[in-house]
Amino acid sequence: MSNKKITIASIVLAFLVVLLGIAFIFGHKTTAEKLQAQEWTLTSQEESNTVNFKKDNTMILGK
Repeated sequence: MSNKKITIASIVLAFLVVLLGIAFIFGHKTTAEKLQAQEWTLTSQEESNTVNFKKDNTMILGK
């Protein structure tokens, strides 16, 4: 009976690990995707500029 409980627990644990792996793969964004998803503002003492990162690896800087 003890071996059966360990086997069932092992199967459940393996299933949960697989589910977490799948969730991480589909929910995880790369650094580039995170940068592209937002508009960023760069500020200094004199001025403030906005920055947008595009998928073609360009950066657009504006005021």
